[in-house]
Amino acid sequence: IQVTVGILNILSLSTFYSTLKCLNITPPSFLGLREIYDADLIVMCPGGYWDSTKKSFISNLINLQALIFCQKYNRIIWAPQSIEKIDNQLLEWKFKELLNHASIAFLRESFSFKYVQSLNLTEVICQLTPDLAFYYQPDLNSLDDSIINKYLSKPEDKFVACTALEWHFPNSNDLKKSHKNYVEALAQSSIYMAEKYDIKTLLVRQIGDSEDGKGDIKVLYEIQKL
Repeated sequence: IQVTVGILNILSLSTFYSTLKCLNITPPSFLGLREIYDADLIVMCPGGYWDSTKKSFISNLINLQALIFCQKYNRIIWAPQSIEKIDNQLLEWKFKELLNHASIAFLRESFSFKYVQSLNLTEVICQLTPDLAFYYQPDLNSLDDSIINKYLSKPEDKFVACTALEWHFPNSNDLKKSHKNYVEALAQSSIYMAEKYDIKTLLVRQIGDSEDGKGDIKVLYEIQKL
């Protein structure tokens, strides 16, 4: 039902914006639509929000449809993304159609890159690239003294900052095993970096407050125990 309603909403939106274009009517100024229309280039937010198992997927498709129809110059770049395989054929068809409106799509790991290649897109250039976080050049001199004193022997020590998520592994036949493998892989990677290169791994939260017991804190503790 959710997929059907979502597709109907997208089709209604498509009809509305197609009518505006045929009548040469510019988008209204509310909700930032006019800014999108006047923009020379749109760079979409990077991340991992293209997962059809999540309820937000339909909303993201609707927003993408609006973005495409509102833009005058049709220049859209997808900053580094993760894209889960879409099992629903109707949703995959619509996603492929919308993705084809991009000029360039950057994919941040091989799974997403290979999946997008399998869609046989004709208009968009796809490029495998690291996550944007790896392009960041940190200023170690700006690190808080408490962080250095607590986790590093000396300021010049090298370290790796690692985040983890409570992945649900929607395409796995054994969720517990997949979760176990995920946690063990991160833990073993940290051990390897320490033994091979004498580099510490700092587990960093990115979801939830430090004391709420939610978000990613549980999986980080699992990694730490190993």
